[in-house]
Amino acid sequence: PLSKSMEETKTDSLSPESRYYYFTEAQLHRKTGNYDKAIQYLNKAIETDPESTYLRLELATLYLLIKDKQGALNIVERIIEKEPENLNALIMYGRLKQGVNQVDDAQAVYEKIIAMDPKQEDIYLLLGGLYIQEGKLDRALKIYGQLVQNFPESYAGHFFIAKIFKEQNNTMGAEKEFKKTLEMNPDLEEPRYELISLYEAMGKEKKVIQLYQELLKKNSQNIRAAMELGSYYHERGMTQAAEKIFKDLGERSIAQREVIRKVVTLYLNTKEYDAAAFILEGMLKGAPDSSELHYLTGIVFDGKEDKDAAIRNYKKVVPDSRFYK
Repeated sequence: PLSKSMEETKTDSLSPESRYYYFTEAQLHRKTGNYDKAIQYLNKAIETDPESTYLRLELATLYLLIKDKQGALNIVERIIEKEPENLNALIMYGRLKQGVNQVDDAQAVYEKIIAMDPKQEDIYLLLGGLYIQEGKLDRALKIYGQLVQNFPESYAGHFFIAKIFKEQNNTMGAEKEFKKTLEMNPDLEEPRYELISLYEAMGKEKKVIQLYQELLKKNSQNIRAAMELGSYYHERGMTQAAEKIFKDLGERSIAQREVIRKVVTLYLNTKEYDAAAFILEGMLKGAPDSSELHYLTGIVFDGKEDKDAAIRNYKKVVPDSRFYK
């Protein structure tokens, strides 16, 4: 009799009338990417259990998957009307408000969340990011301060504190926090570049060169570090050291397309034509027959409005090159 009762319970829980049946069907359709069908089944599950917040949040998630942010927002707003302190609903609500660019509302929701639960690490990062985006640096600093207080090992928190200090010309504070970030995660590159930028502004030449060399020691193929170090040498009249780096990059560009892409990303897209000109001319010493380098050099001199130099380089693009016009 006991085993029969258990079997009956199992059968009942999977019957078409039960929310479990509809929910399971919804999940199966979701996994196969049939979101419309998943929504249909989930709505039926909600009809059998109208008070289930969990099911409604699942429905809101499905609306997000079909890019219906407003539909998801409407569902979550109704949940919060009934349960104003439902943490999961508030987190989704904040993200939705941010997604539809209602920044003030998103900030207010995120503030409420961390007041309710100070252990929501991601929310500090989202909120701090919104404040930085709006230029509210003091507020962002306060939020990141709370983050590292609650999560002392958050290297992201220390990194953003450093960025704010740098923006506020608090060089000592910025240096300390960038170093703290690197102590916690020595493999990170971005704090090193930020620290390099800080030392450049402070005129600490030896520390700038040392940091670039550390990056290259960690990865001798680091194109950005090599390119920027070469530029730094060039700007300070250390011509021989700069030429050696640029020639090597030119040789590498023949087989490594990433070298070319990095020049474009760092210097052409940002219209830093003066720097791009001496870098590319230096690279051409390592690859004098490279049509790609000559073409890019032509673009750079066009940007500098030096038509003669531009034409001179364009003429060196061979007819079978994809850059030949």
